[in-house]
Amino acid sequence: MKVVMLEDLAAHFNLKTQEAIDRVNDLQNMGQLTGVIDDRGKFIYITMDEMESVAKFIKQRGRVSITELAESSNKLINLNPDNNETLQRKLNAKNEQDSSE
Repeated sequence: MKVVMLEDLAAHFNLKTQEAIDRVNDLQNMGQLTGVIDDRGKFIYITMDEMESVAKFIKQRGRVSITELAESSNKLINLNPDNNETLQRKLNAKNEQDSSE
């Protein structure tokens, strides 16, 4: 899942919404999670490849307005990933975790 309402995330883990936001921020600061929190209370997961695409776009264009960035982000960031791709990533992460134990 690429987009989650922080309120729903908090409810799932029996946390207050602010506690969920704080934990997401902590995971981002530790480099364990990448993404953005929008102004409507959603966390949008962004892969490292997608972040690199956005950075490349900005470097190529130089100055970029928020409007241009938002319009281009729709092409650079996939908000509807293939469920098989998501499942495969989860399985790979689980296998890596099992191997290290």
